[in-house]
Parts: sequence; structure tokens; C-alpha cells
Amino acid sequence: MDDLELITRFRSHVEPPNARRVARARRTLAREFEPGPSSPPPRARLRLRIAALVAAPAVALAAAVLLVTGVFGGSAAGIADAAIIRRVDAALTPPPNQIFHIAVIGDGLESQTWQLTSPPYSSLSYKGQVRGRKSEQASSGSTISWWDSATNTIHQHVAPTPQQPFDDPLAQVRSELSAGHARMLGTATVDGKPTYEIQFASKGQFGRRDQFDARSPVVYVDQTTYRPLVLSAPQHDGSTVRLHVTAFEYLPKTKANMRLLSLSASHPSARVVADRSNRPDTK
Repeated sequence: MDDLELITRFRSHVEPPNARRVARARRTLAREFEPGPSSPPPRARLRLRIAALVAAPAVALAAAVLLVTGVFGGSAAGIADAAIIRRVDAALTPPPNQIFHIAVIGDGLESQTWQLTSPPYSSLSYKGQVRGRKSEQASSGSTISWWDSATNTIHQHVAPTPQQPFDDPLAQVRSELSAGHARMLGTATVDGKPTYEIQFASKGQFGRRDQFDARSPVVYVDQTTYRPLVLSAPQHDGSTVRLHVTAFEYLPKTKANMRLLSLSASHPSARVVADRSNRPDTK
């Protein structure tokens, strides 16, 4: 959106004058041509009146444009960028009473998560090497469990807190967007799809996220759905890890879909043991 379009949109909301106001303005204008004692010449008065009539809406228009551009970055491009980031933030905000499903793959690893978007935020996830062993674990809000594939056993123990928070692989992305720690870099084509390239601030002095540089992570979002397709995370050794989002969907909270949150439903032949065993990733 350029400045001319902003002005055009503003003018479109200005109510056109009706016949009564036009007639009153013409009478006022006609009186300006009637000479009076110690009054300026008619042409001078006319120029003054026209200048006043033109200046008033121009000042109001300029003030409105300055207000809008000041809030969103000082330019039409800044307004457009802010609008895109707001849409991405909205697309990543989970609706209530749904099951959020996301799958991510990259750097030889993959993970997949199903999670209820409302309390108790029950979840099931697995992660591990792409063609290797995966750890599977679940949470019901009150219990945490993990599946031991070697013995086909589900180990279950009490959760450290009564209710787990909503937490998924994109939690940090949502947090940075909501905090305003993101900026538009431009557009790019990823896997044949047009995307917006959004960069997140790195930690600068005093631990504040106010620094954008080559080490800042970047997310590529679909230009139609505003959902992420690729997460690019620069590493300290100079390499970059690219995580591809292969699934991103919200499922209705049906009885069948709720089974996606249960290890017992995933492994019906497994025996369930209530104990305090450590999960495989904490041994």
C-alpha cells in the first residue's frame, strides 16, 4: 500500500457536501465579492478564503496520515509489514477446544505433537531421528507417561504440577511475535510456495531481544494461510538448521480425535505401570 492509496482511502470516508451546504458556501463566496469599508480587494479576499478552505482539510488529512504511519513504523511499507506480522500472530494463536497437530522435520530429526488447546492441555508427542528410534510421551494434565518400546510398557507417574501449560514447537515463535520482537525481511519462494520472510530479534546488550543480525532466526510463512513452512535457526558454529513444518492443523475435539492424545490408544497391547521411572530423555 503506497501513500496515494492511503490518502485515497481517507478521502473515501469524507462525506460529500449536500445541496444545502453547497448553496450556503456559494452565498458566502458571493458576499466576498461585495466591497465593504476597509476590506481587502475581492480577489485578495477570495484567495484568503480558498486558502483557508483548502488548508483545513489538508491539515486534518496530514495529521491522520501521520498518526497512522507513526503507529505502524512511519511509512506505508511499515503499515503493510505490521499487518502481515499481525496476521501471522493470529494464524499461530490456537482456537479453544481444538486439537493442535504439528509435525516438524530437519537436521536428521523429526517431531510430531498433538495437543488440546484448552485446559488440561493434554498432549502426545514423539521425537527422534528420522529413520531411527523415537521417544513417545504424553500428558493428561495430572499425569505424565512415556512408552518403552523394548518392553512395550507405558510408564505413568504424577505430573509435577496439576496442570501443564500449552506448549508446542511454535510456542517461542508466538511469544516473540506477541512481544513485538519480529520484523519483515521481504518475500521468498520456499518449496515452490510464495512466503513472507520474518526475522526475530536476538538477545543484545543486557539480555534484551533488540538485535537483528545474521544469527537471528527466521520463519518463512505461507502468503495465503500465514502459517509457517520453514524455521531457519543459525548456529554458533556458522551452520544453519532448517526445520520444515510438514503438518499444521487444528482438529475438532471429537471422541475419535481425543484418542490421538492417548498412549494407551496408540499402543493398545502395552501394559501400563504406575511408577516414578525417569523418561528416556532424562536418564
